[in-house]
Amino acid sequence: MFVLMLNDMRSAHFEDVSPVAKAETGEELVAFMEREKATDPYRSPGANKYSKTFKRGPLEWFNEPAGPGQGIEDIGTRKEWAERGGRDFDKFVGQIPEVP
Repeated sequence: MFVLMLNDMRSAHFEDVSPVAKAETGEELVAFMEREKATDPYRSPGANKYSKTFKRGPLEWFNEPAGPGQGIEDIGTRKEWAERGGRDFDKFVGQIPEVP
């Protein structure tokens, strides 16, 4: 599973990224961003000096990634998450002494 991580221009913490969309491949997310790009960067009426890169829609208020290969994270599969969670559980529980 791949997740598109972008920063929201409206957020007080606009430098932080958050999950915006998911897909089975990174290529699907790249194609999604390409479909959502505005023909020309634009500003909303009354907006500050910054331009929007994406047209009105699901990505309108997000900045595009800084460069190729950025903003798309491979988060693995459900099975990988379950295995990792199981290992974390075993490690945590393994440190706790048994009741005598």
